[in-house]
Amino acid sequence: MESLLMDVRYGLRSLVAKPSFTIIAVMALALGIGANTAIFSLVNGVLLKPLPYKEPSKLVRIWEKWGGFDRGSVSYLNFVDWRDQNKSFEKMATYRWAGYNLSGGQEPERIFGRTVSAEFLSVLGVSPALGRDFAPEEDRLGASLAAIISDGLWKRRFGADRNVIGRNITIDETPHTIVGVMSRGFQFHVAYTWGKSIDTLSATAADDSFPNGLFNQLFFDQRTTRGLSDFDVAQTAVVSFTWELPSPTWGASTRHSGRAAPLRLLELPSWALGGWQLGGLYKISTGQPFTPTLGGDPVGQKLEETNVPPDWLAGPGCMTLTNPGNPNHYIKTQCLAFPVPGNTWGTLGRNTLIGPGLSKLDFSLFKNNYVRRISESFNAQLRVEIFNILNRANFASPTSNTTVFDQHGQPISSAGLITSTQTTSRQIQFALKIIW
Repeated sequence: MESLLMDVRYGLRSLVAKPSFTIIAVMALALGIGANTAIFSLVNGVLLKPLPYKEPSKLVRIWEKWGGFDRGSVSYLNFVDWRDQNKSFEKMATYRWAGYNLSGGQEPERIFGRTVSAEFLSVLGVSPALGRDFAPEEDRLGASLAAIISDGLWKRRFGADRNVIGRNITIDETPHTIVGVMSRGFQFHVAYTWGKSIDTLSATAADDSFPNGLFNQLFFDQRTTRGLSDFDVAQTAVVSFTWELPSPTWGASTRHSGRAAPLRLLELPSWALGGWQLGGLYKISTGQPFTPTLGGDPVGQKLEETNVPPDWLAGPGCMTLTNPGNPNHYIKTQCLAFPVPGNTWGTLGRNTLIGPGLSKLDFSLFKNNYVRRISESFNAQLRVEIFNILNRANFASPTSNTTVFDQHGQPISSAGLITSTQTTSRQIQFALKIIW
């Protein structure tokens, strides 16, 4: 026990003696804990944790078959008939996804939400965190229009004001009364894009803005110019998430205690622990195409700049022409040859080779600080953003070293050498963002 105390004292003295090292160590520890927490929360929310509804296995979605469509939208009048004659389900509700124009009080903005029947939230087994659910009488023709807003809109536009219940807002030029605010939560988005773009040179009339572009091609023979566009990226996938961490409520429960000093002491931990938001974005994509060329003017075009391709040799290991993961020799030059005779156009097609792909993970940590004394939505947001947190070397295409042979057929030693990256190394950015 005594030796343990001595080690602790020695460690504390070492940390005090080197404050810069201490700060870096604490930040690295905090970022490590934050990254692990975010990843676990992502896996737990997407793979492990069941849907946040009451008995999700009993939820079903009903479609209407009409006009040759097996899953057609249901008209509201049909839904009313189904609901009134229902003998199979405990409850039924309907919804319609749409975009809306929100105006009044601040700058107008475009928001997305759902027009729902009064039973919608009760069917899902959820309830607003603030205020109440829709009432049955609000689901009748001619009734006053009610709205339940999201936690994000509540914080962004109303400064997390708990007195927002009963306030009027204008949606699509129609007044609505706010009756509730939904709870915060975990948002997860996935986007995937597949595409293929083919052209006969991507250059404009003035110049080619792409570093992998070719000049002075045989425009009269599209067999030599037709190929993947210089900007073609076959596949791109983006995964992003945001998680608003729960705020403690034990500080706010003493708001009417009548003692100013103890109230401030209790609210301080609530302020420090509340308003935090984690975010992350992972992007992965395939690379852009490029073309190895010959140096000089081997075919005698008598032009300042030429891009004549070499021949593609058939043989073992030459089905593909790149060495993934080898930035010093990315092009398989052993699979390329100088055309014979030397004044002929090579057989390699335009943009046949594909450059290295991209894989990047960004992470963010925000602290929202709403100052209602200035305005309802004034937010002094503290931000910590980490770009390329895994510090992956996302190599670019070797567009500066695509010449594989000189004009006389001699190999170029630097052919296929990658000298740049698509992204920077890991970067940490601290910022203060003022939102009002």
